Amino acid sequence: MYELFVEALRLQGEQAGRFHVLVRAQHDRQLEDEQNRLWDHLAEQPACVCWSLELPAPKGLHSRQVRHVEALWQSVTLAVPAHQKKHHGHDQPITLTAIIVREPEPPPGQSALEWVLLTTWPVNCASEAQRVVRWYARRWQIEVLHRVWKTGCAVEHRRLQDPRAAKVMIVLDLLTAVRLMTLNSAARFAPNASADGWLDPEEQEVLRAKFESPKTGTAGQLLTIGQALRWISQLGGHRGAPSSPPPGPDSLWRGLLRLQDLTHGWILMRNTSKKCG
Repeated sequence: MYELFVEALRLQGEQAGRFHVLVRAQHDRQLEDEQNRLWDHLAEQPACVCWSLELPAPKGLHSRQVRHVEALWQSVTLAVPAHQKKHHGHDQPITLTAIIVREPEPPPGQSALEWVLLTTWPVNCASEAQRVVRWYARRWQIEVLHRVWKTGCAVEHRRLQDPRAAKVMIVLDLLTAVRLMTLNSAARFAPNASADGWLDPEEQEVLRAKFESPKTGTAGQLLTIGQALRWISQLGGHRGAPSSPPPGPDSLWRGLLRLQDLTHGWILMRNTSKKCG
């Protein structure tokens, strides 16, 4: 990752400090002008702050989990890797902020968290360190976003010859993925909000015609985003049972595609019936 940080620091200088990088260290690194390596150096330092961190639940559980962690942060200067000196002629040590996140008492049956984060973002107090750790804790959602972008939108399978058209298509696919993720979040955290801002009236009519019954108890009532999401995910293959886990992006993606087709047929049928009458 040496080249990544060198490039990040260069761009940071060009953009007046508006460019930053945050990564989780996988390998131990030699510190400049010190005998210790990075992880041993951080392990010797006492924790500076303790708090509760919310994370996605382990596989098989439906809710989120809260882990009680401690952290410390320190500015460190990493030595230039030997192969970078020998083969690429690099001689610039890089100064970064290192944050180590530890879990003194993990939940029963689970491994303790231990993250070593490296960032170009300056950290001078506990609140700034906590903010950087929360940024990293969102990487699971970012990975889901990229999976929707690549698998659902099939962005890697576009075959456009013009670079400008390819860039426009990539952005449109990304906006589609963001909309799907936002829809999922809205249904999870505000399930009783109205679906009007998310679905067209025709889409809501199709969902009601497909799923509404005396058992649902939704007749004549405002369609909520939570109920709409359950119905859409059922179109995509989700069971929809109360004991089932919340629908994921795959079932939502398939459900939205099917809802789109059903809505087009619904509109064509309605317009055709008006002409025939």
